[in-house]
Amino acid sequence: VGAVNESVEVTAAAEALQTSNSTISNVVERQAIVTLPRNSTATVSIDVVLERAASFRGRVVDADTGQPLEGISVALVSKQDKLYSHLVRFTHPADAMKDFTGVHAVTKSDGSFSLPRPQKPAEAGIVLTRSDDGFIYLPDASVWLSADRADIAYPRQGSIEGTVTIAGQPAAGETLRIEWLDSNGSDLWDRPFGVGGQVTADAQWRFHFQHLGPGRYRIGRVRSFQSPTGGGLSMHLTGDEVVLLPGQTLVHNFVQPAGHT
Repeated sequence: VGAVNESVEVTAAAEALQTSNSTISNVVERQAIVTLPRNSTATVSIDVVLERAASFRGRVVDADTGQPLEGISVALVSKQDKLYSHLVRFTHPADAMKDFTGVHAVTKSDGSFSLPRPQKPAEAGIVLTRSDDGFIYLPDASVWLSADRADIAYPRQGSIEGTVTIAGQPAAGETLRIEWLDSNGSDLWDRPFGVGGQVTADAQWRFHFQHLGPGRYRIGRVRSFQSPTGGGLSMHLTGDEVVLLPGQTLVHNFVQPAGHT
């Protein structure tokens, strides 16, 4: 617990917690603040019964069939606990979950999950995702936390693909970038959740972003060049906004006229 002056907050499940001068026993998995004598040098034994923290319980079901889904990661995100899969190389939110340090759980065989309730639900969001599958972001957790138990519908994954031609010629090797857009239009780095990154058009000048959740996206070309002072630089050129529906394979071809970069 550390040095004790007047009080100490306990969150633990152990037979006993030791301070330099006191023993706190009979601790169960709950939370409380215990007041200890100031500047005491005597050993003090205190029995503690702690209140269980409020929890948010729910179930994730298939949006089409209503069947429970196992293995869905459910995360509470906020400006303090952000979940980004927004790197140079396009990555999926499920990959970013491996390094996520915020509160999260994985659904059981019956689709159920349980998470502690955030102190400020209106400032938290809920992200659901699964490897090689889509994702969904629910920006205001208070809407779901108001219910004793929430059933959350998980949509089918979608994808965006197309070809790239510049001045009428196939553009194999062209780099394209995708960015998921928040519905409220907030700045990228101010969001608690973000998805994006780059892929390269193949030899048939096709590109493919897969395992996407429904929503708005911006897709654009990337111009890379060497800096005169050394090192590489990238410039995100103006892109197109598209809307992806659940389960949709959206075809969006880039056609760049001659004389345009």
